[in-house]
Order: sequence, then structure tokens, then C-alpha cells
Amino acid sequence: HDNKIPAFSAITRRVHDLGGRIIMQVAHAGRQTIPSATGGRVYGPTTASSPYFRSHPEALDEKGITAIIEDFGRAAERAMKASFDGVELHAAHGYLIHQFINPAINDRTDAFGIDRGPGIGTEFLRRVIGASRERCGPAFPLLVKISAGDEYRNGMSPERFGNLLA
Repeated sequence: HDNKIPAFSAITRRVHDLGGRIIMQVAHAGRQTIPSATGGRVYGPTTASSPYFRSHPEALDEKGITAIIEDFGRAAERAMKASFDGVELHAAHGYLIHQFINPAINDRTDAFGIDRGPGIGTEFLRRVIGASRERCGPAFPLLVKISAGDEYRNGMSPERFGNLLA
């Protein structure tokens, strides 16, 4: 929220005063949480539950997906306003972006499903990056943290990424 910008600005100012650089990590837990932690419903790309949290997420509809994409963009813009030196989008460790990427979790058949070419879901991440770029411009550093592997059968693996990079 905008009301957090002054507190984060104080932190970034102190880091900069000490000669450092600081990046804000932006994440959405998706199904990797429980209702009591969110104060509401748990959402994911599908209704597949997390083996760790065992919550039963509601599958996001396109309106909900679009709202979260815009939330990521607004969060990146707030980080820039708070003088962070860049933003890292957390697309790893089973968080929401990773849930859209991972073919072992994402069984959607719409635009946010698995891309046939690379065999992973890229559209959600592509739009999150686009929303962040739109709000922060092309010069603001934008990093993506991604898992190269997971414990899911038919999920992310070095072999899958090797094919993407070949």
C-alpha cells in the first residue's frame, strides 16, 4: 500500500547512505498459504492444493488474474517510489507465479495455461513483467527469481530448462 512508501524510503535511504544497493522482492503466495494467514480466501491458478499447506484454493478467473497482475505492477511502482534500486519478482518455490509456470500444477486451458512450445506457462509472468515495465519504465531493474527444479513429477526440471535454453 502507498502508506508503506515512507517507511521503506527510510530503509532505502539508509542503505544508500552506507553505499549499498537494495532490491525489493515482490511475491504472491497463491496456494502456498492458509485462510487464517490471508484473512480471506486462498487463490491459485487451479484448485490444486498445496502439499505443504493443504489449503483448498479457488481457481482464479480472468478478472482475478488481471487484478493480481495489476497489483504486481503497482507494487513495483511503489518500490521505485520508495527508492529501491530494482524489483525481483518471486517466481519460485511454489509461489503464485511459479504455480502458473509449473506444468505439474497448472492445468488451465485458457491463455494462462501451459504453452505448448516451451512446455511451461509463461503468459502470467509475461503480463506481470509488462505491468511492472508499464509503471516503472524500461530503465528500472527488474529481476525474476525462478526455480529450476521442484519435487513434482512432470514439473520443473533442469532438462526442461535445458530445452528452453538450447
